[in-house]
Amino acid sequence: MTRWTWLLAIAPLAGCPPLPGVSDWQPVSYVDEGEVCFSADGTDVTVDVVAPDCLSSSCSRDLGGSCEAVVDGTDITLTSEVTWEQDAGTGIACTDDCGIPMVTCTIADLADGTYTVTHGTETLTLTVPVEDGDDCLY
Repeated sequence: MTRWTWLLAIAPLAGCPPLPGVSDWQPVSYVDEGEVCFSADGTDVTVDVVAPDCLSSSCSRDLGGSCEAVVDGTDITLTSEVTWEQDAGTGIACTDDCGIPMVTCTIADLADGTYTVTHGTETLTLTVPVEDGDDCLY
């Protein structure tokens, strides 16, 4: 093993910062935060939660997460998590494109009416049927 290979192998173990041009994949997570958008799909309502960040096609990977909406009368509790890994290495050239980090869930057979939606610290009002162009609440 050459001296440089050996140094590259032990640098992370010694708590050293990543070397320039070397990838350093870090987890990113948004829990119960982001823009909430609703759309109608027959009697179902589709919920999209969009995290307040961009994805780079060259420096973001493993997009995932979860979304769940629980209906109790006219109250809806929405929980979400949007996750991915971001390359935070120094000297890494990331593309300037901006992918949308989002998770989606469905509320089946939601009756027409007015609902109070709680998502994290936000409280929103949802009116069903959902009108086109009026579907993002924050």
